[in-house]
Amino acid sequence: MNRTVKALAFLILLIAFTGGVSAYTSDQIISNLRKIKPNTVDKVDIRKLDKAQITLKMGFASAVFMQPSLAKSLRTRTIQKIELIYTDFQLSGTFNQSELNKARCLLLLKAIPQIKENDMIEWGVTVQTAAKNRVDARKMFHGFIITVRPPSSKAHTRFEISMMEEALKSVEMEIDSVEHREIKKPRKKYLHTGMYLPISKRKRVKGVLYKRKGIWNRPRQMYVQIDTVTRIKKIVHYKPKKTVLSRKYLSFAVLDSTFFTVMDRHKDWNNILFVTDVTGSMSRYSIQVLLWHKLNYLDKRARQFSFFNDGDNKSTLHKKIGSTGGIYHVKGETYEDVETEIFKTMNRGGGGDGPENDVEALIDGIKSCPDAEQVVLVADNWSNVRDMELLEALNVPVKIIICGSNSAIVNLHYIELAYKTGGSIHTIEQDIDNLMELGSGKSIKIGGRYYLIKDGKFVVLSHT
Repeated sequence: MNRTVKALAFLILLIAFTGGVSAYTSDQIISNLRKIKPNTVDKVDIRKLDKAQITLKMGFASAVFMQPSLAKSLRTRTIQKIELIYTDFQLSGTFNQSELNKARCLLLLKAIPQIKENDMIEWGVTVQTAAKNRVDARKMFHGFIITVRPPSSKAHTRFEISMMEEALKSVEMEIDSVEHREIKKPRKKYLHTGMYLPISKRKRVKGVLYKRKGIWNRPRQMYVQIDTVTRIKKIVHYKPKKTVLSRKYLSFAVLDSTFFTVMDRHKDWNNILFVTDVTGSMSRYSIQVLLWHKLNYLDKRARQFSFFNDGDNKSTLHKKIGSTGGIYHVKGETYEDVETEIFKTMNRGGGGDGPENDVEALIDGIKSCPDAEQVVLVADNWSNVRDMELLEALNVPVKIIICGSNSAIVNLHYIELAYKTGGSIHTIEQDIDNLMELGSGKSIKIGGRYYLIKDGKFVVLSHT
């Protein structure tokens, strides 16, 4: 029974991480790998690798993993770089290193098929030259060094929030005005009718009631009274002091100022619904969202913020397409409410790894804020979209701000999301808003790559 349950769980996990946008075939990956100019070193010292670098060891002249289970465990991780390592020492003059590299690569793709869907991966090849004989060569590392994105954790989230809070405190603001706004909210009261319900379900169905509790300790019959509670909310409006942003803020938040830069280019965007990924390492962009709102909310450009963390603290196996959850909405009327909501959403996240529920968050956000004029997705370029199959339910153009791309590579999932919704892609340097004008067989340059539209999907043509 346990084997059956484990097999079913593995099948669910495999289904969750396959399908969707296909970036490359195995042949394309191997062909591209052969074109890479190898880096040459005497010997690779794997003792100097950091925690994010995982070694998949193979023997000298072998295409078999020493730890096959370790390779398979990387299926749910976000892989950023793959480096093939081998030695140039050969036992025979007829030995074909290229064919061995191919066999090793095919084994890697079989163990981690998700690699073929990830066009974000950086590939590298390193050749070790110090081996003079078979004994030397067997002592060296052979195989792959896989660099993964560190998984999210509660401790890391708390650290990022503390960094954000400290950086925000160092941005000098001053009070512009104070508003006292009347807030009315409905309140439910549960009141006793004076009658008691029978213990018997049959009598309850018949509508039997009693005037006394009796020896049976009958439950009270209750009714709901709804009234309105009025409270006065203090809303503080801020304005920036005319000083340069603090060094602490700049060092944390503006190493990559993608959000600021894109929003500065598009001052015509108003009445915006921001759907913002706050998972993983998005804090550098989340703080830009917060500060931008703090500086601009008097202009009422932001209608609503919908923050999502990909399922609160659910494990990957428990995340179902369309109901992953972890989505929280807040109106853009004040700064304090938005800050509270983004930190709450971050604190509740941390489950699983890999793809995010972007489309579910977009659908939920639009449903919560149907009168928004612009829908802007603040996306993590390193995370694929888990729920691309829900795209048909999106019927509004989505403008996607790509965070973490450095303008070189844009995740295929986000290009397709923008294309199929009639939306646009925005990087730190580029606005691509003519995707809908492209027909089948047409190509376009986005970031550092050329893409071809084939059968309604984008295919990577080449690097620049």
